[in-house]
Amino acid sequence: PSVNVIDGVIKGNVSTRLALMSASAVDSTTIIGECISRLYENQGYKVVRMNYIGDYGLPFGKMVYAYLTWGNKEDVENRGIDSLQELYVKFCANESEELLEQARIVSKKIEDKDEQIYPIYEWFIDISKKEAKRLLDRVGITFDTWRGESYYNDKMEPVIKEIKDSGLGKVSEGAFIVDLNDYGMGVSVIQRSDGASLYVTRDMAALKDRYQTYNFDEMIYVTAVQQCNHFEKLFKLCELLSKPYANKLYHAAYGMFSTPEGKIASRKGKQALFEDLLNDAEEKISSAFSFPTASSSLSFTHLS
Repeated sequence: PSVNVIDGVIKGNVSTRLALMSASAVDSTTIIGECISRLYENQGYKVVRMNYIGDYGLPFGKMVYAYLTWGNKEDVENRGIDSLQELYVKFCANESEELLEQARIVSKKIEDKDEQIYPIYEWFIDISKKEAKRLLDRVGITFDTWRGESYYNDKMEPVIKEIKDSGLGKVSEGAFIVDLNDYGMGVSVIQRSDGASLYVTRDMAALKDRYQTYNFDEMIYVTAVQQCNHFEKLFKLCELLSKPYANKLYHAAYGMFSTPEGKIASRKGKQALFEDLLNDAEEKISSAFSFPTASSSLSFTHLS
């Protein structure tokens, strides 16, 4: 049997975007996913570890807009992920409907591969991937694939067409939606009024691709609990569309960390950095396993 464990480093509500990968959601999702992978391997399953990186969406529109408005190329080159994080926090601190609309415009330009915007986006992705891989190397975790949301940008039209042809969807205020209120799940937006895609659309395209590639027996998504409603909608859509993998999908959800200041939130800059957590853990382990020196007053009695 085969199982795909989707333990994407950033897939979660606290730090959904790759360029915000320094939050503690990195170790939660990845390490829980790795534990599940090893358990399955121990039972004889063939496991494919997938890092479904969050490299698309409105947060990147916010970040690129913030860079164009307040950013400095030299600072990003010198400080990398820290500089990007500060730009994102600054945008959120000044967030208004006007700024959000500008971020939506930039986000759509990223999808359209605008000649000015897209290279900046690619630069941010490259910085983020290098940092993510460096941190993962420290904990000895590797992935079989790093295929992210952006890979499916040109593969979503068939998904949208299938839903339209099925009669499940309808247009509401310019957006294409599926009403799941009869199942207590609310509305699933398939395509925004400006034509931009959303998480569920990309996830459906990704599912089709993975099933064709791996013909998996089980697909396990590992994310924070805030994503539960998203996956309920995704799984229900697959069921309503009679997908052959509809009964093979599982969501392993975990709770969130908090700090004395409250819940960790990348948009507010309240983060426990993954590297800081690693350093602290290594220090505590080293201290716990340190042995007394020759001058120590401790003595040991041989027990027979």
